Amino acid sequence: LGTRCYCGELPLSYFVPVALAALSPGVHLLLWYPVTACLKEVGLFLAFLVCAPPLALLEIGRLVWRHRLRLLNPLDGPVHVILSLTATVLCLACRSRRPVLVLFAGHSVVIVIGLIERTCIRRLPWRSGHAWWCALLISIEAASLACERRWVTLLLLLVALRSLQRAAARPRAQPLFQGPLWWCT
Repeated sequence: LGTRCYCGELPLSYFVPVALAALSPGVHLLLWYPVTACLKEVGLFLAFLVCAPPLALLEIGRLVWRHRLRLLNPLDGPVHVILSLTATVLCLACRSRRPVLVLFAGHSVVIVIGLIERTCIRRLPWRSGHAWWCALLISIEAASLACERRWVTLLLLLVALRSLQRAAARPRAQPLFQGPLWWCT
């Protein structure tokens, strides 16, 4: 409405009542709520916007340091979650699909070796848990991005992130997902 009045399509008399009605809640807020408190809230919000990314990186660094042995163990799921997330970022960041395909090929070799070990040899201590399920969901999402099936991508990403949230809240394995390579067998 304001744009049409500015362009001259409508007379100003149509816009004035709407503008006054829109300003009314703001004026009431300023009268009821002290200006200094309002400015303090705005300042805290801006400080949060500035400080949130470094604090998030600091917290991620703490988690990585605390669980560094799990992150380096290829027999556990978190390594595969990180590789899946890396593939997703590469799909979104790179125009060429070549880096993602190289990552997929290298990781597929590791997964095939793991399947052979898990089904035939059975000497290595595989760790079960929700991280494998999360790695699978994120990998499907990365493959969907690599194949340019973008309509599936958002749904898969939401399911994968919800699964990661549940895995963090409940670290014990459920009977359905006992085996680390459950989905491959």
